[in-house]
Amino acid sequence: MSKIDENDVVKEGDIIITSGSGNVLPKGLIIGTVVSSQVGDFGLTQTAQVEPAAKFDHLNDVFVVVTPDVDAP
Repeated sequence: MSKIDENDVVKEGDIIITSGSGNVLPKGLIIGTVVSSQVGDFGLTQTAQVEPAAKFDHLNDVFVVVTPDVDAP
């Protein structure tokens, strides 16, 4: 996870959830847990390593959603 505001406190063990503010994913979905964090490029942001909450090696079904090209004739 990158571009975390420099004033936000991010520490190991924090749980990352979706905010819902991008209108892409609903609010409150668990993404994962912070494993480590460090100062980002140029010291203006932070970066965090996040261990995903999902076990991707046990997926049974995967759905791919493709949005239509609005510029297509």
